[in-house]
Amino acid sequence: MNLFDVFIWAVILLSLAYALYRGFVHSVLSQGALLLSLLIALPLSAGPANRLQGDTSFTSLLVTYTDAVARVGDWDLANTPVTGIGDDTIDQVIHNVGLPSALSGVLERNLLVGRNIESDRTINDYVQGAVVSSAIRILCFLACAALTYALFSLALGVISHVFPFPLLKLFDWAGAALFGVLRGLTFVCVLYLLMPLLSTVIPLEDFRSVLDSSAMSPAFLSDAFFTAVLNGRLL
Repeated sequence: MNLFDVFIWAVILLSLAYALYRGFVHSVLSQGALLLSLLIALPLSAGPANRLQGDTSFTSLLVTYTDAVARVGDWDLANTPVTGIGDDTIDQVIHNVGLPSALSGVLERNLLVGRNIESDRTINDYVQGAVVSSAIRILCFLACAALTYALFSLALGVISHVFPFPLLKLFDWAGAALFGVLRGLTFVCVLYLLMPLLSTVIPLEDFRSVLDSSAMSPAFLSDAFFTAVLNGRLL
């Protein structure tokens, strides 16, 4: 068990403790509110993300953390126009850049599309673009989900204060515990959307090695969920 495993257990246990304190009905509604917040945030975050991607000052700030030329590992390759590049070149770029699998998939898809478009954009531009656009989309999704969930939680708190939720004896505790764990697992899945980005911007090999050695992290590092957030839809 390493630092990431401790973090996962801490989130789950905190959610469990809060659920046992609040009771079964509140825990069910809170879990429902969390899932609904995530669904709402998928399309809702598209607008802010598009506006931020058009803000050159903000994107330039993020670009400073990517250092794409160094990632490609070859100045000439980094400045090669994407138009017309072959599969071998794409494979070499993906290998040299060494992004986490979720971001590598984004970069590879972008390069496959970009090579068929007449443009003066380089491999360096595409590497930077994959990381920056993904970071903006993920951060906007998390911000929208947090805001929506906060509003739902506020409404839930007001309702529970005016109309106290009933307790269901033993079943209440068991049910609350179950939904508390589910909510904790959901929180971890959402927070782990940041891991591919953190692995990219934090220039520490220890971060990647600790993440890779975590016993529980692989269960939460979902490329499918990451891609769904980037696309703004589940399917």
